[in-house]
Amino acid sequence: MSNKNEINQNLDIPKTIEELKKWYKNMHLPNENISRFFIGKNYKEAQAFGIYYDKKTKNFVVYKNKSDGNRLIRYNGPDEEFAVNELFLRLKQTIANEIITQSEQQPEETEHSKEHNRTHKHSKPPRKPLTTLKKVRYFFYCINCFIYMLPHFFT
Repeated sequence: MSNKNEINQNLDIPKTIEELKKWYKNMHLPNENISRFFIGKNYKEAQAFGIYYDKKTKNFVVYKNKSDGNRLIRYNGPDEEFAVNELFLRLKQTIANEIITQSEQQPEETEHSKEHNRTHKHSKPPRKPLTTLKKVRYFFYCINCFIYMLPHFFT
């Protein structure tokens, strides 16, 4: 079996803040103000996750700013790869949760709701089903997570 570093290289798991920025951009994820993930920035407002390099302490800091304004430090240390992985895993978990939420089926229509929908105009269009592209991305994301976690089962 391959070692952990070979597995990471094969899956293009980012190891630096710059690589994480490129990965985020290549995944076509939303603006940081929408996603609340701040890569390479010490963002101090509420409800945010982020990573940055602190030049004073020469440490990488991974943080979570809670909705009440308190900050939880998830990692503060010299290992950039570990710090990036901390935020990367949280980011992927958030993406997976969002995809699952979007893919939930709408409740089945009853005769009453069908009649109501025919006679009343609604401001919101019905939710679109998950596109094939999103299903494929989610599938590969799950495979990626499984392969990444595989070496941890044997340690």
